[in-house]
This record gives sequence, structure tokens and C-alpha cells, in this order.
Amino acid sequence: MQIQSGDGFGNAIRNGVHPRMDGELNKRVIWMVAAPNPIPEHSGSSLKIRRQTMMEMSRAHSSPLSALPGYWAQLGIPEPGAALLEHLQAGFAFVVLKRLAAVSGVPQYKLAAMVGLSRYALRQSRKRGRFSMAHSHQLYRVARVLAAAQTLFEGNWEAARMWLQEPQWGLGGRRPVELLSTEVGAEAVCDLLGRIEHGVMP
Repeated sequence: MQIQSGDGFGNAIRNGVHPRMDGELNKRVIWMVAAPNPIPEHSGSSLKIRRQTMMEMSRAHSSPLSALPGYWAQLGIPEPGAALLEHLQAGFAFVVLKRLAAVSGVPQYKLAAMVGLSRYALRQSRKRGRFSMAHSHQLYRVARVLAAAQTLFEGNWEAARMWLQEPQWGLGGRRPVELLSTEVGAEAVCDLLGRIEHGVMP
């Protein structure tokens, strides 16, 4: 069933009604979950980037909201695994940001803000034609959250973007896009998306 955008969809989001209908039960699923513990403004940076990446890949493998077929290929990023680690160590090509913007419909400057890139860092990455390993990890994290949102809304990028931009009770009233620059925040968003997918109630 395709998700329809517009006023009806927006009202469903605000009222906490899962926009997808179960074909067998044909009922609305209330998906708003209790707000988790307050999310810190900045996550600790003590963990090594490689360890963070391994954790990200582990979550990507176990997540019920894995990317739809062809998503990573469109971005020029390997599926989670050894090849992805090699790409992260070398740094993603700058074109990955452009491709993610084209695929998701999110402007490059907004994606840069989600990643936590300053204007200077963005200019330097564009000049080099490649992101640093740290920024590549952050870009991968954002791409994974976007993939989960797209999957939840059955490939409807408009609905996914709308959800990411609106305050969510399950995030303490914060907007998902505000949390993606930290690992703790991004994981909270992914966790909420997973709960919504399973119709978990408070």
C-alpha cells in the first residue's frame, strides 16, 4: 500500500498514527512510544572510528529496516562488510554526498548539517574530492538513518523527509534531523523507527 502525502498524512504523523495499514487486520497502529532518556547534545568521542563503524555495520545487519535494494549502489557505497571498511578508511568520494542528495531529495547543505560538517570542512572536502575517515563515518551514519526512514515508508521519500523534519514524542519532542550529527542521537532515531515498524506502544 502506497503512503499518501498531504494533509491527511501530516495529521496522521502528528496524531501518532502509523500510516501503514496491515492488510490482514486492517487496523490503525498507534506508534508513538515513550520518550527515551534525554539525549545529550554531544556524544563522547573516545571510541575509535573503526570500532564505531563496526558497531554501525552490526546494527545495519540486524536492523529490521535495512536499505531497500539498490540503495547503497546508487550512492556508490558498498554493502556493510569488509569493502565498506576499506572505503571508510580511504574516505568517501565527495560525489557520495551529491548522490545522497539526488536519491533522497534532501539538499546537500541540509545533509552537511545532518553530518555535522562546518562550511570550512565542506569546502575542504569538495576541494580534495574526498571526505576524511571521520566525516565519511558520519556521512554513512546519516545515509543509514535515511535508508531506515525510506524503508519504513515503503520507498516514499517525501513521507520519510517529512517524518525526519517533524518533532517526535519518542525523541522527547525533538526533530530527528537535529540528532543525526552524533552517534547517540542517530541510534535513538533508528531505535524509534524500529519501534514504529513493529507497532510498539508505550
